[in-house]
Amino acid sequence: MLAPQVVDAASGSEIAWATVVLQDVYRGLEPEVKRGEVKEICVVEEMRKAVRTDVKNRAFGFQFPVISCGATYAGKLVWGYADVAEDGSACFQVPAGRPIYFLALDAEGRAVQRMRTFTHLMPGENQGCVGCHEPRTRARQPAVATS
Repeated sequence: MLAPQVVDAASGSEIAWATVVLQDVYRGLEPEVKRGEVKEICVVEEMRKAVRTDVKNRAFGFQFPVISCGATYAGKLVWGYADVAEDGSACFQVPAGRPIYFLALDAEGRAVQRMRTFTHLMPGENQGCVGCHEPRTRARQPAVATS
């Protein structure tokens, strides 16, 4: 999905990477999202705003400078897309040390679910998750072997 040789244009340095292992995207999304509906995971970074605006020029609540009049308060950077296997699993690299979140996309590239929080991973970290919006108090149910 992502090439580890990417160079950050702002700093000129090579970008550090981490790995995400998703066990089953549908855990936490069913029954609203049907099995087989999610085809890709989109990796998105919320960009920082380095510019500040005088208080008298602020608009639309707390955003300054204004990015939109809707619910988007910061610019976004799409890092790439990871394929989701038929069983709902995926394994992909993400940029380390950056505020990222994920979108579950259907076959037409439409978001069927968006991560409601951010995550940050350290360089070289391997992070696993059970599913999308799966309660944190639950563990993955063991697979039943068929013979």
